[in-house]
Amino acid sequence: MVFNNNFFSKETGGISQYDFNVSFNIEDRVYLGATLGVYDVNYDRYTSYTENLNDDKGADNGGYTLDNYYRLEGTGMDLKLGGLLYVL
Repeated sequence: MVFNNNFFSKETGGISQYDFNVSFNIEDRVYLGATLGVYDVNYDRYTSYTENLNDDKGADNGGYTLDNYYRLEGTGMDLKLGGLLYVL
């Protein structure tokens, strides 16, 4: 029995990040800041595996194909806060 197989894979997409910042100080002694982060995920993957079965004389004995589609989408946020106090 002779196996003739083939595998194919394709991936696209990624993660995008956006940051929004603000900071200020009070009388050059107290420093405050904040960052709001927004994330966007978009990812696609396709895979295919094919296997054809042939006997020793080359005659076709059937086969099969396995396809897989995967999609990931999402959005997330984070908030970072910080502060400094300058003491003399």
